[in-house]
Amino acid sequence: MLGRVIYAYKFIVHSELYYGSRPDRISRLYTVRFGTFNAFKFLINEKPILIVLLMFSLNLVFLPVLLLLIEGKVNPDLSTFMACLHYTVITQVTVGYGNIKVITYLGRIVSISFILIGVTSNSLLLIFFMRLMEQSSQE
Repeated sequence: MLGRVIYAYKFIVHSELYYGSRPDRISRLYTVRFGTFNAFKFLINEKPILIVLLMFSLNLVFLPVLLLLIEGKVNPDLSTFMACLHYTVITQVTVGYGNIKVITYLGRIVSISFILIGVTSNSLLLIFFMRLMEQSSQE
């Protein structure tokens, strides 16, 4: 009888791993606190290639398409995908040649987000390559 009570208690205590959203379950299994910063920290430590691929797909596909949709018909300088890609890369690397400018207010807000995303992605890439160099020096 006592064994069944202990078994039922263990089932009730550990059944919380099966309920809730998927990130909550994953965070409980890996014993990390769930939050935006902790999720990024976990992904950088455990799956760095996924982060790099996600950054490249965001920076080289999604953001130029977004800029093309916003400024494509209004701004003749940003009427092609390659021009939008050029503007996105130049803005994210914070070079800013000034040869292409956005016209609309929404385009300016998107350009500010490009800068923030670029600084963040560049720092994440730096962290990734530093970890690779650290691992190769330990071997």
